[in-house]
Amino acid sequence: MSRNQPYRLECPEKCLQAQDDALNSTFFILRQTGPTAFVLKEDNEQTFKVFLGDQHQCTCNVFQRDREVCKHLCWLLLKRFRVPRTNPMVWQKGLVEREINELLHGIVQPDNERNKSHHNQNTKNDDENDGDGEVKQRPIGENDVCPICQEEFLIKKLPITYCRHGCGNNVHVKCMKVWLDHQVSTGEKTIKCPLCRETFGTPEQLKQEFR
Repeated sequence: MSRNQPYRLECPEKCLQAQDDALNSTFFILRQTGPTAFVLKEDNEQTFKVFLGDQHQCTCNVFQRDREVCKHLCWLLLKRFRVPRTNPMVWQKGLVEREINELLHGIVQPDNERNKSHHNQNTKNDDENDGDGEVKQRPIGENDVCPICQEEFLIKKLPITYCRHGCGNNVHVKCMKVWLDHQVSTGEKTIKCPLCRETFGTPEQLKQEFR
């Protein structure tokens, strides 16, 4: 299992700074195009395609110029996949198949972080119908994170909505607005839940809820 990129024993200074920038920034997952491929959006409206693989890729200017691990790659590793900052996987320019599998199965996460990633993966909520065709809202646990911004609900205390027609999972209202705007821009008539892909509502219904 050979590496496309040389293994680095120590984290370069640029990568340390990129990690700091990632942890102090807000990103939104707009779309997942593969197991380790995502479209991210920053608060400043810019969007980037980010890919973790044998040779990481990002469409941001920093990565295109330096070919170094950028804050978007760091954010995916640290926030989406919950890799500890001390794990050498965070500062490699690419990962071998074994490491990718460890990412996808949460093997590299501490136990408490693994709970954050997997609590909401039980996306079906069929037994919790409230009788009028809507499912009940799932209670928020101490480790639960928003599926779009990956921030913990009980730490980043923002208004919350939830999937009423599929899984009952929670999402920040602000994040769902970003998700809605992206879906509408791609021509979608019905907005899907970012977790279970069931109907979250029409754009008109959601805009009323966001008022």
